[in-house]
Amino acid sequence: NQSGGEDAPARHQLEIIADRLPLAPLEPWLPRVLPQARLTGDASADLKVTSIAASGSARGSTPTDASPLVTPPPGGAGGYSLAAAGNLSGANIRFTAAALSGDLLELPTATIALDAVLAGDRLSAKDCTARTDWLEAELDGDFDLQEIANLTLKSLPTSDATVTARADLPQLTRMLPRTLRLRPGVRIDAGNMEITARSAAENGARRWTIAAV
Repeated sequence: NQSGGEDAPARHQLEIIADRLPLAPLEPWLPRVLPQARLTGDASADLKVTSIAASGSARGSTPTDASPLVTPPPGGAGGYSLAAAGNLSGANIRFTAAALSGDLLELPTATIALDAVLAGDRLSAKDCTARTDWLEAELDGDFDLQEIANLTLKSLPTSDATVTARADLPQLTRMLPRTLRLRPGVRIDAGNMEITARSAAENGARRWTIAAV
């Protein structure tokens, strides 16, 4: 579904109801958020996706009749916002990216509740959750993807956000030893971990709090 006049923002809407849809075709989108990302597996979806391109924002780079839901705009084009809300479930998922330092994340099953908007390099998430048999994550707030890509202890994100993750430690360390920078020979046989990171503006200053259990 497409709407908008000549001077109005081009708006595309898509309702996705799918069973065991291959994830590999999503790979062209992933490098915009995660460099060198690769993804395989199957997904079932009950999802509503809306994209809006500001008038004239992508002229000269993307055909005016091309939907960014099908053809991703070139990196840095700007002007596009993409909103998605609904539920996803996946099976036999295999994922890697530069951020994982060569590690391969394998998930036999996964479920995601999604309510998010991506506008340029800014991601806004509202009570988004992801669950697998050994990992749970919750995301809420605003995230600047450029800040996250250049994340260091001296350069933390500057927007309000909360991230919570719970994991089975043996599984986590087995799959992500390079990401976690474990020393060769280190092995964890039991245990669970929960980490919550929260960013908020307090008294005119940015305050980050991290709690681990």
